[in-house]
Amino acid sequence: MSRKRKTEMDENNYSEHSVGPLGVTRTIVTCKRCRIKKTKCDQKFPKCGRCARFGAECIGVDPATGRNIPRSYIVYLEERVKLLETQLRSAGIEPTTINKDPSGLTENDQSLTTSKDERPQCSSTNEEMPTLQVPTSTAGSAVHGTLKETAGISFGSLMRTAVSLQSDTKETANSIAMNPCASGSKRRDSEVDPTLLPTKEDAERFLEIYFAQSNSQLPILHREQFVIRYFEPVYGSLSPNVNLASKYTSINQKVVDSRIPPTQTWYSEYKKQLQTKLKETSGEISPEEVAETIQPPQRVKKALYFLNIVFAIASSVHLLQYKSETSAKFKTSALFHIDHVYGSSDRLESLQGLLLLTIYSLMRPATPGVWYVLGSALRLSSELGLHNENYLKNDEFDVFTMDMRRRLFWCVYSLDRQICFYLGRPFGIPESSISTELFSEMDDALIVQNSSVDDYSKSASGLSSYKSVSLAIIQVRKLQAEIQEILYYKAELPRKFPTLQEWKDDVHMRLENWKKIVPKTQRRMNCDFKVVFFTLNYHHTMLALYGFSMLNSKFAVNDYFQIFKSSRGIIECYKELLDSRTINYTWAGVHNLFMGGVSFLYALYHSSEVCSKTSLEEIQQISQDCAHILNSLRASCDAALPCLKIFEILTAAAIRLRFTKHIMKMQQGTSVLDELKVLEGAPRISNTFYDRLNSGLIPQFQSSQFEWFTDEIDLNRFFQHLYEASSSSLSSNFASQNMEPKTENSATPIDCFNKKDSSPVAFVSFPGTPEDVLALDSETFYTECQDQADSGAMYKMISQVPSEFIWEQFFATPP
Repeated sequence: MSRKRKTEMDENNYSEHSVGPLGVTRTIVTCKRCRIKKTKCDQKFPKCGRCARFGAECIGVDPATGRNIPRSYIVYLEERVKLLETQLRSAGIEPTTINKDPSGLTENDQSLTTSKDERPQCSSTNEEMPTLQVPTSTAGSAVHGTLKETAGISFGSLMRTAVSLQSDTKETANSIAMNPCASGSKRRDSEVDPTLLPTKEDAERFLEIYFAQSNSQLPILHREQFVIRYFEPVYGSLSPNVNLASKYTSINQKVVDSRIPPTQTWYSEYKKQLQTKLKETSGEISPEEVAETIQPPQRVKKALYFLNIVFAIASSVHLLQYKSETSAKFKTSALFHIDHVYGSSDRLESLQGLLLLTIYSLMRPATPGVWYVLGSALRLSSELGLHNENYLKNDEFDVFTMDMRRRLFWCVYSLDRQICFYLGRPFGIPESSISTELFSEMDDALIVQNSSVDDYSKSASGLSSYKSVSLAIIQVRKLQAEIQEILYYKAELPRKFPTLQEWKDDVHMRLENWKKIVPKTQRRMNCDFKVVFFTLNYHHTMLALYGFSMLNSKFAVNDYFQIFKSSRGIIECYKELLDSRTINYTWAGVHNLFMGGVSFLYALYHSSEVCSKTSLEEIQQISQDCAHILNSLRASCDAALPCLKIFEILTAAAIRLRFTKHIMKMQQGTSVLDELKVLEGAPRISNTFYDRLNSGLIPQFQSSQFEWFTDEIDLNRFFQHLYEASSSSLSSNFASQNMEPKTENSATPIDCFNKKDSSPVAFVSFPGTPEDVLALDSETFYTECQDQADSGAMYKMISQVPSEFIWEQFFATPP
């Protein structure tokens, strides 16, 4: 039966109703509930008739902002405006006579009203992204900052302020679908129609991508078995020279030679039925709708599930190259036949189907979510006893089935550890319960049924194999699991390590050894798997080892360098993946980039040693790359937008606070140099940047010479919040020490809104001798205890910001 989707009213079509008392027009759009249900919306206020009848909240999309707002919200605003107008009239002011001429605004007011319009629009290209520009003659010089300059404000304070300013990110993220910068579709897979069965040529291309990029990491499918069971009944024999992770070896032709005549394949019959029905309809119905009426025979329904879900994964591997509808349609087509896989008498086959669906759900928001599908796979794996080989009889399974059991268990293990490591969730199967050996590295062409080999895991061939990739991935997943258990779950250290530092040194050494032995050439991997994923896992694991955690509360100089190196490496890896348009797990990319970007800024902000060896040009480039990649993922992951906003404002604030002195020295113009010459002969009043700035001895540089990610309005608002929080904290510290700031002859704190260039400085100068100020700055407000508390809070904030959105979009969707 045709399921042609018709919409009674498009969201862009609206009617206008006059609101008498206010004299304004109200724009009305179809509510979201009626749009999803494909029913006509009567557009009543404060709720449409259908929402009122079912007691549901009537949600609409504001066409001006793209935000989801309750329809009653409009009524509330109207009543609010009426109340304010009444109050104005009671004060003797007529609202209709208020001067609306912008010429009456002050210079600062005009800058506030225009700067938002002058902000660059988001783009998918690097050239159009906002940049941090400095004179090229000095950009390469190292940045010499001092920890004293920022000792008064911890990075955790900056982070808390940035997060608090994004409290409305859920509403903003919901508007991505209407944002002109977001090119991807936000429709769930359940709303997407199935697609046509691809041609044999396209099918083989999808298989090549899947086996090289996905099955090489998680070898769910045995190549020859897949071809025999699922490809040949639909398409017939595999075409010559098709590379299914067999670039330097050959597929076992003795096994895969199909005996099904081309005219008897399902694809041949499918084409005949499709062409016949299209002629009958005279083109009035689309081919997709006609295809829905074609019922495949029972013998190919399992094959159609596996083929379509593999096509869906393959088209998601190159996420930025295909429209999201492409993979979603394949997934929808697969789900038509999933019951035949779930109900299969071969439980390993059912587990394969679940794992493939899990991989797809990791790449795209889907129903059901990853957590439900992976949970089902974990339970089935446990029921089959795949995690424990201690109680298996020697002859219980043949050698081929035994290797398949092992590879499927380690696929479940790898997925479980990957997700839990990213999102801080407990493992589905504890390490202590696992006794399963690793699967064989031999190529699938050599692993056959009815073999005389006793154990494939103990056999070696010396040939190239794509499973060298998956075995390397499993090893790093084991390291990640160990790090998470000890540093994040606070498990006991292994007895052979007297101290935490010795354990960390040992893990570091094992991670370095892993990096050395991972396959690095296509000949070794037997496919064109991208080795940058190894580098990305290396940096991510190293950052987890040295970065923020509940036990990593105090960082040494070497720790800061490790954090800086790993976070920079993460951003560079994703830059390479973005350039080749091969980012697949978008939620993991957002999580990694946010973690890496914030850690990168943290190391620069708190370590003078790191700053002294890093040029401002490098800081700018890496920060810009991170923001650009996050921006490119906005259409496919809801968490990208709030993470992007927080990172942008955090970058601008950190550079403004940490490197203002260095930037000032780079500004061209005689006024700055002359002022600095005067300062050379003047008595030294204070060594801290803030105290000298409050004293007026450091000239303000022109903001037009240094472009921030965010505009001055956002930055000023940020520092205003930070100033209020800092003032409250300072007052508490003074009260606890029976200290009160002097009120007579005390310096006036710098206003967060500078009258000349709106350059904010969020710090308060207190009276006293320079020595008193320095002591107060470095000891009272940024003690070691605060550093430890700051690290724990940073770990929670960095984890929670992307995880909340990622969980809702990818993981928590029920079946």
